[in-house]
Amino acid sequence: MKQEFELPKHVLDVVYTQTLSWFGSFYAPLLPVITTLVLFVIFEVKKFACLVNSTPGSSTIYRASRSNSMFMSVLLVSLAVAVIPWAFSISEMMPSKTCGPFRGQRSAWSVMEATFHTFPGWVKATADFCTTAAFALPLFVVLVLSLYYYYAVAAANKHMVAVLKKQLILEGHDKQFLLNRLSAFIKQQQERHKAAAAAARSIDVPPNS
Repeated sequence: MKQEFELPKHVLDVVYTQTLSWFGSFYAPLLPVITTLVLFVIFEVKKFACLVNSTPGSSTIYRASRSNSMFMSVLLVSLAVAVIPWAFSISEMMPSKTCGPFRGQRSAWSVMEATFHTFPGWVKATADFCTTAAFALPLFVVLVLSLYYYYAVAAANKHMVAVLKKQLILEGHDKQFLLNRLSAFIKQQQERHKAAAAAARSIDVPPNS
């Protein structure tokens, strides 16, 4: 017997695997490569299982846009949760004194600072400019305008969908009205034909002598 394909469960499994990869990628740099291979194999296996052993869900209807927004929000929260221990490990925790690329250093961030000071002058000047208000304020304004634009587009699309739904309902009512009028007209014509046929038969019958 085929089982129903549970889309949210499989998507959350992918999100969970991706979150674990984010958590461990700083400590195991090859972990994202391994995760990519594992997800590819899992995708092929689940695709085969979905096509052969599963049936489409009939009781629950998923809207593509709403489901995509929900899953992307969950993925964003997972990324934020994974970045917090990253930031703490890089800035505060002292690396191992016996092994690792950061041994003998106060923190991993100090190595990044020392590496940054070896860059050319124009690279450091560009990075310094990106941290000033002259760059952050226009960037913030552009982001706000972009968000407002996408919000306006989404609101316009939502209004258009509502208008089209009302138009479809009105067209359905118009079609039903026309069908009722057509049925009444056909019924009236049939009654007229029956009356005419009955009148013709009454004329053709000879009177009794």
